[in-house]
Amino acid sequence: MTALITRRRFTNAEYEQMIATGVLAEDERIELIDGEIVEMAPIGDDHVSGLNLLVDDLYEQVRGQAIVSVQNPIRIPPYGEPQPDIALIRRTAARRGVPRIEDILLVIEIADSSVDYDRKIKFPLYAAAGIPEAWLIDMRARQIERHTLPADDIYSQVALARQNQALTSTVLPQLTIRASLIFD
Repeated sequence: MTALITRRRFTNAEYEQMIATGVLAEDERIELIDGEIVEMAPIGDDHVSGLNLLVDDLYEQVRGQAIVSVQNPIRIPPYGEPQPDIALIRRTAARRGVPRIEDILLVIEIADSSVDYDRKIKFPLYAAAGIPEAWLIDMRARQIERHTLPADDIYSQVALARQNQALTSTVLPQLTIRASLIFD
């Protein structure tokens, strides 16, 4: 006879309570994905340099229009609190703590070893939540992907930029990311 294994999913409130009471450390590299506490992939040199270059550029481009939130959680009720590498959030949300779905303009994931995880796990979560735009900076393929038009758990439109190309945000038209900034 095979034993039936039942998983217990944690809600956002339970997850946040575990952090508040010290069951989980605030600085642990974990995130809540569909009710499960998941360890995040280690950060490599390419990831760090890509993130630093991109954040520096984003601050200049969206100043006064959005807040650049770096490696902080976003709240996707009832079972999600992922930590995108970058979330651009509405300025009105800056003082509320963890941003809610309606506060999020777009998210950016920078991936070297986590490309499949980001595409297959996190992007469907972002699309299902209705986050209007999700970008994937694929360090190995040396390309940028802009995912737009969320419906159900997919983004129905994907645009690519490789070396010497750029993509402009559909949500923040003043924002353009050049592949050469990250990959040169």
